[in-house]
This record gives sequence, structure tokens and C-alpha cells, in this order.
Amino acid sequence: MKREFFIFFVLALLGGCSFFANKPPIPPLPNLERIAPEKLTLDDLPSRGLKGSKVLVVQISDFQCPFCAKSHEAMEREIFPKYKDRVEFRFKQFPIGHHEWASRAAAVSLCAGEQGKFWEAADFFFSHQIEIEARTFGDFLDRLTREAKLEKAVLAACLEKGEADQKARRDFDESLAAGIQGVPTVLVNGWKLEGLLETGDIEKAIEAELSR
Repeated sequence: MKREFFIFFVLALLGGCSFFANKPPIPPLPNLERIAPEKLTLDDLPSRGLKGSKVLVVQISDFQCPFCAKSHEAMEREIFPKYKDRVEFRFKQFPIGHHEWASRAAAVSLCAGEQGKFWEAADFFFSHQIEIEARTFGDFLDRLTREAKLEKAVLAACLEKGEADQKARRDFDESLAAGIQGVPTVLVNGWKLEGLLETGDIEKAIEAELSR
């Protein structure tokens, strides 16, 4: 039975890693796994909030996943406003193959980010997710260009180069290899929270890391 919000994959069991040399860290919530920082490229991801904060929250998401849209809405409405002055937030792409326009949206969002409008593009794709279809994607791209005040020629040139597609694919491949089993997934300093989460769980993880 397909679940739009969480696609499971058969993965090799990965060995445990720790940010601490002498003893394993205590998880902020019970039964969480931690992904070692070297498993994922994080430095070039779209970022906002307090740059260089000791707490890094990474959304791993797919613009066509319904539960990712719900997770993003909660992040925008509750988590980011509360912690934007204390925590850095980044976004890693996870465009699932059978989603018809997710990969295109991922590339567009990254190219929009070249014009400083990644988060506007992300909000646009999630908020219009139900309306967008593969055959109408171009119309919505034109609408995004107008609403976000993107330079159309610059956006087209970025997409033509193909680097955004490669980065989105890299994000997806890295996430799979690191043990991300599906989306939405949120990493809090590497601690992995999966599925459609209660905002309280994310807040507990953030507060635990802030207090260290």
C-alpha cells in the first residue's frame, strides 16, 4: 500500500556514529538515531535563521509530498518564528522519483535561491501543491516568477545549466545513503525525527540541543 507521506526503502544497516569522542551523546528524545555530519553535504544548502548557531535544523523534504506540505506549514507557523533568532534552519531536497513534478520544483527552488528567493519558492510549491500537475507546471512557474519577482531570464539560464538538478539529485542520493528512509524528515543537530511530527517533538529536540 502506497503512502504518499513516507516512502520506505531497503537500506543496509549503518554503523552508529557520534559527535563525541569518548561516549555516545544522550538523545534529546527517546529512541532517536543520529546521522553523522560527514554523511551529508550541508554547507551549501538554503539557509535562514541564526547563521552559525550551535543548533542546526535541516528539513529534508519533497515539494509534491502532502505530508511534507503539512510539516512545512507547521515549521513556518510555529517552529521558525519561535527559534529564528537562536537556531539555523536549512533545507535538503528529497524529490521522490514517482512524483511527476517534484524534481523540477526542486531545481526551480534552488535556482530561485540564486536570486535570494528559495524560501519564497518553497512556500509557493507547498501552498499550491494540490493545484499543480505535470502538464500545468509551466503555468505555475510563470506565476511563481511574477509573484516572487524573479528575473525570468536568469532563472531560465540557471535551469538550463543543470547544476540545480544535480544538486537536488545529490541531496536525494546522500540522504538515502545516510539512512533517511522517507520524508518528511527533520534533523536537529543530526538527530533524526521522521514522519509527520508533532511540533512539540521538534521543539523538545531543539530545546535539548540549546541547553547543552
